[in-house]
Amino acid sequence: MALLSDRPMSANELAEQVEINPSAIRRHLREMRAAETIEVVEVRRRRGTAEQVYGVCADFILSEAERAEASPDTRRRLDGYVLKVALGEALRSLVSNPTP
Repeated sequence: MALLSDRPMSANELAEQVEINPSAIRRHLREMRAAETIEVVEVRRRRGTAEQVYGVCADFILSEAERAEASPDTRRRLDGYVLKVALGEALRSLVSNPTP
């Protein structure tokens, strides 16, 4: 999610950045689309196939005022998703950079 906040990317570009199998990335992207936290922002034609490019949904990015006005359920859902992403990134970092 943090990477998509910087700029829109395809599944292959994300897989390269985090060194995870593109199939696993696509599964996570499907989950994130279902949660309406990301969306397809562009479709590129590459080697005869359509490559989807993903970006963070504008509705997912809330200002402090919008967050204060959001329902408790919406805040809980967003907080849970942010925590899930942060924990996932921390675990990937630990796996790819184990301490001696």
